[in-house]
Amino acid sequence: NGPPLIPSDLNYLPSYVSLAKYVTDLHGKDAPAGKMGGKDAIIAAPFGKGKVLLFSSHPELTPGLEDMLVQAVRWSVRKTNEKITWQNVFGDYIPVAKNQ
Repeated sequence: NGPPLIPSDLNYLPSYVSLAKYVTDLHGKDAPAGKMGGKDAIIAAPFGKGKVLLFSSHPELTPGLEDMLVQAVRWSVRKTNEKITWQNVFGDYIPVAKNQ
């Protein structure tokens, strides 16, 4: 998985909406523990004339979660000023990873 996402203090960037947070910690043998739990895993924000959505996790590499990336791309190209929510980005999609 990628790094947890955290708010920036750069005033030229818009605030983002957290769409998902890490519940538990995942780290390599030599990496510090306790850094992921409660941190943002998926964020979205308006940017310029468009929108941006970032995944810290890798749904495209997780069986059963691939559609999240497709939904995110579809949302990012829609011309709308709707509020950024899980429902507006992913619809009724509830991600369920498949055991390999």
